[in-house]
Amino acid sequence: MNTPSFTFVLYTLFLTLSVFVSSSSSSLPMSLKTQASILVSLKQDFESKTSLKSWNISNYMSLCTTWYDIQCDTNNSSVLSLDISNLNVSGTFSSSITKLSNLRFLNISNNMFNGNLSWKFSHLKELEVLDAYNNEFNCSLPLGVTELPKLKYLNFGGNFFYGEIPSKYGNMLQLNYLSLAGNDLRGFIPFELGNLTNLTHLLLGYYNEFDGEIPPHFGNLVNLLHLDLANCGLKGSIPHELRKLYKLDTLFLQTNQLNGSIPPQLGNLSSLKSLDMSNNELNGNIPNEFSNLRELTLLNLFINKLWFYSSKLGQNGKLSELDLSTNKLTGLVPKSLCLGKRLKILILLNNFLFGSLPNEFGQCYTLQRVRLGQNYLTGSIPKGYVIMSC
Repeated sequence: MNTPSFTFVLYTLFLTLSVFVSSSSSSLPMSLKTQASILVSLKQDFESKTSLKSWNISNYMSLCTTWYDIQCDTNNSSVLSLDISNLNVSGTFSSSITKLSNLRFLNISNNMFNGNLSWKFSHLKELEVLDAYNNEFNCSLPLGVTELPKLKYLNFGGNFFYGEIPSKYGNMLQLNYLSLAGNDLRGFIPFELGNLTNLTHLLLGYYNEFDGEIPPHFGNLVNLLHLDLANCGLKGSIPHELRKLYKLDTLFLQTNQLNGSIPPQLGNLSSLKSLDMSNNELNGNIPNEFSNLRELTLLNLFINKLWFYSSKLGQNGKLSELDLSTNKLTGLVPKSLCLGKRLKILILLNNFLFGSLPNEFGQCYTLQRVRLGQNYLTGSIPKGYVIMSC
């Protein structure tokens, strides 16, 4: 599972700018020595401290200038940002971090921290970013994060959190980004997450094993750009309410047990670039409306039970990856698939396609991988096609 680096960089830039244009909001600022003592006490629980040698109480006066990955306010009097990501640090992460009450940015991702997160989150009233991605936390999801009134970015992905997603997570109305992907979560996805209408990114898939269906309430998340519910045990049909997510550019629903037909209303998602619903139990047609997806570059629908697709598929001229293999598709191979001369991957094997390949494929020089076997194709190979790697 890839770390969401692009979004995180945006938040990093935002908060970095904020650090240097604002001062601490505390009316009784904590002394530098006290703040340094808190950080040193944190370090005592780390089993690898090689990158944090500058964290030494003897030079607490330079806390805001020389301590590793610490940023302070413009007066160099209060710690606002702590970023100790990618340090290969293990051990526990003490709840004493909550004593830094002006903290706005906390990134401990890509380490090996373990234990739980039973912190007094309510003390961190200014916190806007909490990134604990890719650690080894082994506990239920902490309820305390719902007491962070300014939290916009929450990433608990890639850990060992277990149990159910608390319904109170649907109260964090200010959130823009929420990832709980890659854990050991169970139960139903709470419909209350549909209240988070400021979300642009929602990631819940991979290794989680949920009960039930995709909540229709997700249709309320009208600001979503990225929805990833892949490989998390979902069943039932794809709710047609998702048609309201007009800003969506990525929809990942692959490797679940989704059934029924694909809602044709998804063809109205005019911003959609990547759509993956592969390895499910979907049946019926690939909607003709998919030819309306003007920005679509990736379409994966392999390993389903689909039997028809539009002859206009690919007419947007932007399609670069298409995998419809292992379905029950019949008909001709559409000549529009490489209309924009951008198609790199074309996998249609193990279907019931017939007829000859379009002559236009001979000029599709962008193709890098092609698999068309186990069909009923006839006729000659288009001129120029043989130079491509198949």
